[in-house]
Amino acid sequence: MKILLTTWLSLMSAVCTAGQFSAVQGKFECPTVSNSLDCARQLEAQLDAPVERNATGALRVTLDDGHARVLEAGSVTYVAIELLVDRRLLVVFEQKAEGGRFGWLDLRSGAYRTLSGYPLFAPEGNLVAMAQQDVEAGYDPNVLEIHRYVDGDLTLVHKVQTPDWGPADVRWSAANTLKFRRLTFECATGAVSPCAEFELERTSAQ
Repeated sequence: MKILLTTWLSLMSAVCTAGQFSAVQGKFECPTVSNSLDCARQLEAQLDAPVERNATGALRVTLDDGHARVLEAGSVTYVAIELLVDRRLLVVFEQKAEGGRFGWLDLRSGAYRTLSGYPLFAPEGNLVAMAQQDVEAGYDPNVLEIHRYVDGDLTLVHKVQTPDWGPADVRWSAANTLKFRRLTFECATGAVSPCAEFELERTSAQ
């Protein structure tokens, strides 16, 4: 289903494995790993980034100015998984006792921000989608957001959050067009197939 709009659509209506913890198809898949934390740790071990673990298991990150920022392990375990925006933003997976979420650390400013979902930047321009779905387990909210990113700052442009469905296979097909599947419980479990496909296209500046 394609929707043309002058502002982002507000939807009023929601297949990951244990080793895949992103709503982006093919992103952060670990075929040989059975849980998201082990998958994230595997990704961190392969990441070329200024990170290390201290004796307590905290994540120690060296910023661009040489100072260190430490993300202490406690009720949340922080795992570095990716660098974005010319290595400025370090994407971090926050593993909780049940479920998990994403954040990023700005290596230039040292500011840390917890995100509503995995940040997927448009191929051109300054838009970033954030998507999270947990239809089957329900530990984390189902969220789809569009933000405008400018020099480390985010401005929310569009948001939908609903228990009925979650965004899956999220991808930018153009700088102003976001595609995703609406993953319901019935669709996730195979009772209904295929999942409904949607496209959001922005046709004018906001």
